[in-house]
Amino acid sequence: MNPILLATLVVAIVGIVIGFVLGFANIKLHVDVDEKEAQILEALPGNNCGGCGYAGCSGLAAAIAKGEAPVN
Repeated sequence: MNPILLATLVVAIVGIVIGFVLGFANIKLHVDVDEKEAQILEALPGNNCGGCGYAGCSGLAAAIAKGEAPVN
């Protein structure tokens, strides 16, 4: 068999196998996201990290969504 065809075939097979593995991992390792928390995070400014007392905007958004932090 031509070495170029063999190399192309090997690369194609490896690509297909990796694609299936990544597709399976995407389905198996899916994490549900709280839509309320995502909307709150989108509304936050994203600057002055730590100014509110939380490590970042995602921490503040999670606390607001759970009702543990005031909205001000």
